[in-house]
Amino acid sequence: MKIHPFRLISLWLLTILITVQVTLIVEGDKVDEVIEVVEVEYIVLTQEEYEEEYNIQEVIEMESIGEFNVSAYCPCEICCGHYADGITSSGERAIEGITIAADPNVLPEGSEVYIEGIGHRIVQDTGGAIKGNKLDLFFSDHESALNFGRQYLEVFKEVD
Repeated sequence: MKIHPFRLISLWLLTILITVQVTLIVEGDKVDEVIEVVEVEYIVLTQEEYEEEYNIQEVIEMESIGEFNVSAYCPCEICCGHYADGITSSGERAIEGITIAADPNVLPEGSEVYIEGIGHRIVQDTGGAIKGNKLDLFFSDHESALNFGRQYLEVFKEVD
C-alpha cells in the first residue's frame, strides 16, 4: 500500500519552538536579534482518523466480469426448499445486503463483487439453478425478493 507523504508527516508528534534569529549588519557590526518565537504543534492521527478527517476513501481498481442474470431469494421454503434455515452452503448465516449465491466455477466462495446499482456483495452461497453468469441476491423476506425480480446487471470484481 502506498502512503501519501503527508500521512507520514502527520504521524510525527513534534512540538517545535522556532526561534528566528536574524543577523543584522549595522554599519559593519553584527547584531543578533530575536524577531519572533513561534510554537508549531503537529498532531498524531492514525491512518483511519486521517482518512475520516479528510474524507479520503480507498480506491479499488475493478474490472467488469460481464453482465449477469441477477435474481433474488429469501430463507423461505418457496425459495430454498428443505434448506430454508438461512444458513448458506458456506455455513454462514445469510445476511441481506451482503450474501449472494453464485456458480463456484465462475465466482468461488468468498469472492467480493460490485453489482451495478446494487453495491458490494460477497459470494457465500450456491444454488441448484445458479449456473454460469447468474447471481442470486439474498433478501430477508419473500416480498422483497419478489419485488427485486430478475435483472440483467453488470458485475465487477477487484483487479488482482
